[in-house]
Amino acid sequence: MALAAMIIAGALNARGAALSGRFQFYACVIMMAAVAIIPVWTAVLYL
Repeated sequence: MALAAMIIAGALNARGAALSGRFQFYACVIMMAAVAIIPVWTAVLYL
């Protein structure tokens, strides 16, 4: 999975900075949302 992400990021970097920057922004937003959701989800399941 990490290898696939690195290949995709490398391909986007080769295509241009604007596309790469947009992809990285959305990837960070998704990761932050996941980090915020995991504790809430855990609390709902175990409380």
